[in-house]
Amino acid sequence: MNADEILKIQKLVRQLPVSDSLIRYVTHLVRATRPAESDIDIVRNWVEWGAGTRAGQALILTAKAHALMSGRYAVTPEDLQKMALPVFRHRILLNFRAETQKMTTDQLTTELLKKVPLPEVRL
Repeated sequence: MNADEILKIQKLVRQLPVSDSLIRYVTHLVRATRPAESDIDIVRNWVEWGAGTRAGQALILTAKAHALMSGRYAVTPEDLQKMALPVFRHRILLNFRAETQKMTTDQLTTELLKKVPLPEVRL
């Protein structure tokens, strides 16, 4: 690939649609990583610092790229869940208690994905 081809693909990725319900899901998911805002025990007990606004933006953008690479022209909840691990991995800071129990951000994110309900999406 040359630079022009990469730029065209980047533009195409950004043009993929994401439903309003999936955007709300991402917002809820990101906020659920923050101990002060979360109603999820594992987050309140194990997280020092949750994901920020840019994590939501990154999650949507990487889900768009994942959808396109999977041959689809719209984001699904599964795209968002698939990309949550790599996006949140370095955006969530676990507390000392979590570290002593050898908890990882991937484990926490996996549990979080089970707790935050997926929206119903019609493609």
